[in-house]
Amino acid sequence: MIARPQAFRHILICAYSAVENGIGSFRGFHAAVQVDDHVGSVVETPLYHRDNFSYWVAIARIDLSGEEEAIIEHVETYSRSRSERRPVLHADGTFTIDAGPVEFKTR
Repeated sequence: MIARPQAFRHILICAYSAVENGIGSFRGFHAAVQVDDHVGSVVETPLYHRDNFSYWVAIARIDLSGEEEAIIEHVETYSRSRSERRPVLHADGTFTIDAGPVEFKTR
């Protein structure tokens, strides 16, 4: 659930495949995602990418800029192999994969 949706214009749902948990692709982990606005718009997708070294995936973008309804869009986009830079969501709702800082890295 998104608390205070009126505070946002766009939301990007992402997942990170932690390197320290072992090697495996999103497909190999049998990952699946469901995003539901609870008023009839649902995006559900299994993540089939096979690259063991794509650590980030941008899964869905939620547009809250409209007057009355949220729009959920399936955007499934993976990071390039071995990139641990997170996706960046821009103010206009577009996003750039592999553009943010490296996060969740303890080594």
